[in-house]
Amino acid sequence: MKILKPGLKFKILALIMIFISSSALILILSTYIKLRNDIYIKNAEVFQTFTNTFYSEQDIVIKKYSMSLDILFENKLIINAFKQRDRQKLKSYIDDFYNNRLKHFYDIEQFQFHIPPAKSFYRAHAPTKYNDDLSTFRKTVVLANMNKNMVAGIELGRAGLGLRVVKPVWSNYDFLGTVELGGNIEDLLSTPANSTGVEYAVGVYIKSLQKSKFFYHDENKYAYQDMHIYNYSSNLMNTIITSGYMDNENKIIQINEKYYMVNKIPLKDFSAQQIGFIMLSRDTTKEVLAIKRELIKQILIIFSYAIAAISLLTSVLVKLIFNPLEKITKHISSVKTERALPIDPIIIKGDSEITMLAQAYNYLSQKLAESFEQINNQMNEIQIINTSLEKRVQDRTTKLEETNTRLTNALKEIQLSNEAKSEFLASMSHEIRTPMNAVLGLSYLLMQTELTCKQYDYINKIRNSANLLLEIINDVLDFSKIEAGKLELELAPFNLKENLLKLSSMLEISLSKKDVKLIVEIDEKIPQYLVGDSLRITQVINNLGTNATKFTEKGSIKINVKLLTKNDEYAKIIITVVDTGIGIPADKIPILFDSFTQVKRQNQKKIGGSGLGLSISKRILDAMNSDITVESTEGEGSTFTFALTLGIAKQSEIQNIITENQVFLHRRILVCEDTYNTPLDIPSFFRENLADVLSVSSQTDLIKHIGKNIDCDGKLLFDLIVADSKFIDSNFFDSIASVETLNDNIISTPILLVKSSPLIRPQLGDNSNGFKIFEILYSDFYEKIPSLYSQMQNFDDVIQPNLDCFKNSKQSKSDLKVLIVDDNDINLQVITEFAEILGLQYKTARNGYDAIKQLEEEKYNIVFMDIIMPEMDGITATKHIRRSSLNKSTPIYALSASTMPNDIEKCRHAGMSGHIAKPVKIQDITQAINDCIGKTPIASIEQSSEKEDYTLPDPSEYLDTDLGLSYLNGNKKLYHELLFKYFKQYGDIVLKSEEQVSNNASEKNKIFFHTLKGVTRTIGATQLSMASEAIENMIDRGESIKDTHELENFTKAASSLEKIIKEFFADKG
Repeated sequence: MKILKPGLKFKILALIMIFISSSALILILSTYIKLRNDIYIKNAEVFQTFTNTFYSEQDIVIKKYSMSLDILFENKLIINAFKQRDRQKLKSYIDDFYNNRLKHFYDIEQFQFHIPPAKSFYRAHAPTKYNDDLSTFRKTVVLANMNKNMVAGIELGRAGLGLRVVKPVWSNYDFLGTVELGGNIEDLLSTPANSTGVEYAVGVYIKSLQKSKFFYHDENKYAYQDMHIYNYSSNLMNTIITSGYMDNENKIIQINEKYYMVNKIPLKDFSAQQIGFIMLSRDTTKEVLAIKRELIKQILIIFSYAIAAISLLTSVLVKLIFNPLEKITKHISSVKTERALPIDPIIIKGDSEITMLAQAYNYLSQKLAESFEQINNQMNEIQIINTSLEKRVQDRTTKLEETNTRLTNALKEIQLSNEAKSEFLASMSHEIRTPMNAVLGLSYLLMQTELTCKQYDYINKIRNSANLLLEIINDVLDFSKIEAGKLELELAPFNLKENLLKLSSMLEISLSKKDVKLIVEIDEKIPQYLVGDSLRITQVINNLGTNATKFTEKGSIKINVKLLTKNDEYAKIIITVVDTGIGIPADKIPILFDSFTQVKRQNQKKIGGSGLGLSISKRILDAMNSDITVESTEGEGSTFTFALTLGIAKQSEIQNIITENQVFLHRRILVCEDTYNTPLDIPSFFRENLADVLSVSSQTDLIKHIGKNIDCDGKLLFDLIVADSKFIDSNFFDSIASVETLNDNIISTPILLVKSSPLIRPQLGDNSNGFKIFEILYSDFYEKIPSLYSQMQNFDDVIQPNLDCFKNSKQSKSDLKVLIVDDNDINLQVITEFAEILGLQYKTARNGYDAIKQLEEEKYNIVFMDIIMPEMDGITATKHIRRSSLNKSTPIYALSASTMPNDIEKCRHAGMSGHIAKPVKIQDITQAINDCIGKTPIASIEQSSEKEDYTLPDPSEYLDTDLGLSYLNGNKKLYHELLFKYFKQYGDIVLKSEEQVSNNASEKNKIFFHTLKGVTRTIGATQLSMASEAIENMIDRGESIKDTHELENFTKAASSLEKIIKEFFADKG
């Protein structure tokens, strides 16, 4: 009983019961569904009968009304009275017809004559009401009078819903008007309701009832969803609708122990437009009760059969299966160990499967007894063998441990030897490199002196030999790093195309004395910027290219870079270097990448080199999970191929490269684009990269500023013109040709056209010949602009206009008055110095109040206004000036260290004429004067004419004196004065900032850090300026600046700058 538990019987019987019960339930459910569907079908037929009867009754009534009107039209007296518009005669002729026949026999409630277009002439049902306009709510009358045809059907009028028949009245082809008969819709519904026993309610859309007076009374305002209930046949319909049962179509609903089914049929007016629903319900209680009785009957029958089947099956299973199995189980349980075998056989009568199981068990018992006996004999033999094996394993383990100890010691000696070799190579290479650099430098200097031909040849050979030796040393250093396991890959964004172009220039120098052509092919589909170890990739290509130049005397060397696959993050490229040189013997290819190996050929002079180039390239590519292959035919050439999977640089990484390289630093760029319909903010891009940008939004303004920015030599004072292609056409170049002061009427400045699609082809016209025109797509702008920029010519120097042009022009005379408003001494000194250089009359103000006072007393030509100042800021002052002032229309230019678009927009809304970003340059001042006063060439500050030499601090991370000088066009005197003034005013800036932050005055803090941002940017203290801007932004966002990372950066930059300036002036005494 332990092997075959009673649970097995329960499981088998349970499965049988589940199967039979499930079958019974399925049968009951199918019976229920069939009976229920019979109810649904019967109700659907009844509802359809109601619908058909309703529409049939409607057609009959319309025919009755139409025939009644035809009989009426046969009375010529009525027709003539209507024609004569004699209301009294018409009344006398039709009252009897209406009251005794139409109203009595046909339940006609409305009998009315109309005159065109829709005016009531006479109502038989309301004789005192006439001459009212029906056009706004009686569309049947309007249509009948307009089309002169009969219009019939249901219509919603002011008195309610009814059936209308409107027919035209003619007299000898003269159209007189229309006559209408109408009845209530309830008459149409009563017939189908009585014949089918269906209850009904009429629902009309609320939007259709706006002009009906029927629903003015509260008792008629009963609504359901978006419908008013016009009428219902009984309170039952009211209950069904208010309880929300009308949404349960095709379902049986129960109300007060009764069962119903509901339906809705569309209610359409005379124009076939749906105006609501006729909602129906039918009592199905009898049918539902019949289903219940039938189901109970079926359940009793089915379960009776199920119980009988289960009892019969249980009896059969117990006798034929369970009892024999229990007997076998007891017999097997009696065997406790193998010694109990063999046991007496099991005897079960019959030919069933259970009998066969018992026989099989008897056979198994006999065989098990025999097997156990054989196993016992074999176990004794194994025990003897194991004893012998254990001794042999122990002896061999001892010998293996001794061997492993010797191998470990040998491996340590090899590693030590290898490390010593690598250290020796690195040390030797370094020690040789130092004097070798001296040899190269001194030989170069010696070659610059006067030498004889023989001496020059000796020195040249020394220099070439030294270069070769230095190349070998570099290879040895690289190899020693690789051998020591110190090769580390640095992943960073780089421009593969640019690197290859630089490399090709170097290789071309080596090939200059050979009849060999260098070909570099780069797939245009390869992204401009990739992520990888630029130095090592270039080193591999250089090694292969250099080898090709050594072994190729004529023909060509081709470097091909092709894109294999690409997704959003990675690009796989294949690089191939092919030469037509001497080739490599087939038996030498296997050792080609071994260290210190060069292929030797009979009668061939040895080629210089370390023999490490290919070995180093192989190791580098191994580190990049790549492999290099070579195919070569001796006497014909060689092909080296390797593939790389590199990341694709993100937009932010590309932007960082451009910013770090300062590609656009101090470039003067004129941008013309549609401000509101452009996918990119191109001016902001150039400003972020430290360019001086002038932005316009039309071709007219573009031509205007080109004309304004020409110096005395007829040279355009912009480094680059960037324009949306839609602004540049033949008209543009025709206008340029008409600029008289432009030298040769041709712009040497490159023009970059930005397009939204490669299919766009600007129509430039014949006058565009001679201009330097480039094209780029908006989608490629950020990625390709740096490399495209490097291809443009005339970008070697920043434009520096001739200062004499401005000084000699009539706009620069002393009658030009300028007001300069700034609260900072350093900023004031910069701008006043510019004003003096340009020969301007100027006065200064320290805040908005002071500026307003001076502008109310004296007329000025232009005002330069700082934004953030104490007492009154520049925005508020400008608004006050624009409202009422002597200088109400004087141009006002904002001076601000903030270049955010929303800050610039605030200046424009306040009434300012323009915005100048700090640090202010003289070009900005002169440009503002040009725009506001007239056409004046942009000027620049020349070097101070004074002989005194002003020494300055050395450029550093925290004070870039070169950058500060560039803002002042190299004026060391002015820069020295600004630095001294900063030292006096902000010498204890760290202490001042701590006091400022501790006061928790957000507005004063904003002014403090904003002013410091502009001042430090002017002197080239970029780190402190950026830190000040970060804190200013935090104040604008309402964030606390105490104990923050931004304040820590500020303190570090301020302390470093303070130390540099104090040490500098301390040395100066």
